[in-house]
Amino acid sequence: MNWYQRITSSKYFNKYLIALALFALIMLFLDSFSVLKLIERKSELKELRDQKEFYEEGIVQIEEDAAAFENDPAALEKFAREEYRMKKDDEDVFVIVEEDK
Repeated sequence: MNWYQRITSSKYFNKYLIALALFALIMLFLDSFSVLKLIERKSELKELRDQKEFYEEGIVQIEEDAAAFENDPAALEKFAREEYRMKKDDEDVFVIVEEDK
Protein backbone atom coordinates (compact mmCIF):
# COMPACT_ATOMS: atom_id res chain seq x y z
CA MET A 1 0.00 0.00 0.00
CA ASN A 2 1.42 3.40 -0.95
CA TRP A 3 1.12 6.62 1.04
CA TYR A 4 -1.92 7.93 -0.84
CA GLN A 5 -3.91 4.77 -0.27
CA ARG A 6 -3.02 4.75 3.41
CA ILE A 7 -4.20 8.35 3.83
CA THR A 8 -7.42 7.94 1.85
CA SER A 9 -8.34 4.68 3.54
CA SER A 10 -7.95 6.07 7.06
CA LYS A 11 -11.09 6.89 9.00
CA TYR A 12 -9.95 10.53 9.44
CA PHE A 13 -9.80 11.31 5.72
CA ASN A 14 -12.64 13.34 4.41
CA LYS A 15 -12.31 15.01 1.01
CA TYR A 16 -15.00 17.52 1.89
CA LEU A 17 -13.12 18.57 5.00
CA ILE A 18 -9.96 19.06 2.96
CA ALA A 19 -11.85 21.07 0.35
CA LEU A 20 -13.38 23.23 3.08
CA ALA A 21 -9.97 23.81 4.68
CA LEU A 22 -8.44 24.82 1.34
CA PHE A 23 -11.37 27.14 0.66
CA ALA A 24 -10.97 28.73 4.09
CA LEU A 25 -7.24 29.27 3.55
CA ILE A 26 -7.84 30.84 0.18
CA MET A 27 -10.55 33.14 1.52
CA LEU A 28 -8.55 34.15 4.59
CA PHE A 29 -5.21 34.89 2.98
CA LEU A 30 -5.34 34.94 -0.82
CA ASP A 31 -8.65 36.56 -1.74
CA SER A 32 -9.06 40.27 -2.50
CA PHE A 33 -11.20 40.53 0.66
CA SER A 34 -8.79 38.61 2.85
CA VAL A 35 -8.34 39.11 6.56
CA LEU A 36 -4.95 40.73 6.04
CA LYS A 37 -6.37 43.30 3.62
CA LEU A 38 -9.31 43.87 5.93
CA ILE A 39 -6.95 44.75 8.78
CA GLU A 40 -4.95 47.02 6.47
CA ARG A 41 -8.10 48.80 5.30
CA LYS A 42 -9.34 49.27 8.87
CA SER A 43 -6.07 50.95 9.87
CA GLU A 44 -6.24 53.15 6.77
CA LEU A 45 -9.83 54.08 7.63
CA LYS A 46 -8.78 55.04 11.17
CA GLU A 47 -5.99 57.20 9.79
CA LEU A 48 -8.38 58.92 7.37
CA ARG A 49 -10.89 59.56 10.16
CA ASP A 50 -8.14 61.10 12.28
CA GLN A 51 -7.15 63.34 9.36
CA LYS A 52 -10.79 64.33 8.86
CA GLU A 53 -11.09 65.29 12.53
CA PHE A 54 -7.85 67.29 12.33
CA TYR A 55 -9.03 69.24 9.27
CA GLU A 56 -12.49 69.84 10.73
CA GLU A 57 -10.89 71.35 13.85
CA GLY A 58 -8.71 73.51 11.59
CA ILE A 59 -11.77 74.70 9.67
CA VAL A 60 -13.51 75.68 12.89
CA GLN A 61 -10.42 77.62 14.02
CA ILE A 62 -10.15 79.42 10.68
CA GLU A 63 -13.84 80.36 10.76
CA GLU A 64 -13.42 81.76 14.28
CA ASP A 65 -10.38 83.76 13.17
CA ALA A 66 -12.22 85.08 10.12
CA ALA A 67 -15.14 86.21 12.27
CA ALA A 68 -12.73 87.93 14.68
CA PHE A 69 -10.93 89.68 11.82
CA GLU A 70 -14.17 91.09 10.42
CA ASN A 71 -15.01 92.74 13.74
CA ASP A 72 -11.56 93.78 14.94
CA PRO A 73 -9.04 95.39 12.56
CA ALA A 74 -6.36 95.32 15.28
CA ALA A 75 -6.64 91.51 15.42
CA LEU A 76 -6.25 91.35 11.65
CA GLU A 77 -3.15 93.53 11.79
CA LYS A 78 -1.68 91.43 14.61
CA PHE A 79 -2.30 88.24 12.65
CA ALA A 80 -0.72 89.64 9.49
CA ARG A 81 2.36 90.80 11.42
CA GLU A 82 2.84 87.49 13.26
CA GLU A 83 1.99 84.98 10.57
CA TYR A 84 3.06 86.72 7.37
CA ARG A 85 5.69 89.11 8.78
CA MET A 86 4.01 92.11 7.21
CA LYS A 87 5.22 95.55 8.21
CA LYS A 88 4.58 99.20 7.69
CA ASP A 89 6.84 101.18 5.36
CA ASP A 90 8.82 102.82 8.14
CA GLU A 91 9.41 99.62 10.18
CA ASP A 92 12.05 96.92 10.16
CA VAL A 93 11.27 93.28 10.95
CA PHE A 94 13.77 91.08 12.74
CA VAL A 95 13.07 87.33 12.72
CA ILE A 96 14.78 85.28 15.40
CA VAL A 97 15.13 81.59 14.57
CA GLU A 98 16.04 79.12 17.27
CA GLU A 99 18.29 76.27 16.21
CA ASP A 100 17.68 72.72 17.36
CA LYS A 101 20.61 71.06 19.05
